[in-house]
Amino acid sequence: MHTNRRRSSATCFLALFGLCLVACEQTEIIKPEQGLTPPAITLSQRGPQTIELSIAGPDGLRALQANLRYDPATLKITKIAAGKEASRLDRIFFGDLGAAKGQLVIGLADTRKVRLPARGSLLLITVEALAGAKTGKVTLDGIVGVRQPTTRLTFPARSLELTL
Repeated sequence: MHTNRRRSSATCFLALFGLCLVACEQTEIIKPEQGLTPPAITLSQRGPQTIELSIAGPDGLRALQANLRYDPATLKITKIAAGKEASRLDRIFFGDLGAAKGQLVIGLADTRKVRLPARGSLLLITVEALAGAKTGKVTLDGIVGVRQPTTRLTFPARSLELTL
């Protein structure tokens, strides 16, 4: 995708996502005793240079946004692409990979109101080891999902130790 188009898409999505979050009257925290099961968000290594962001839950979310943090002295994010189950979505957004210095906002949504997959691979993140690094760590925090227009969910941070 062309850089300007990606930035326009990211800006458009961030504005839509922000409006959705502002419209929320409260943050719903799903509790198991309520009979609702929150989706699980996971990070896993799928090869020497690939990280997979996955979801497993009973229902798909309308949008998901998170901060991806890493040590810029040992890792460089070179590519972010839709996972197998998320390839039908029309908005996958992330900040400028060239300007990212240890933190990158990433997310998914669909302007056609298509829900994210309830289960499976959402994003594939390609990394490059820097300065001869053999290991690295990535953390996903500030994870927010939108289930309904007036409901947002927060998720605990996730970390992954990489073998490069």
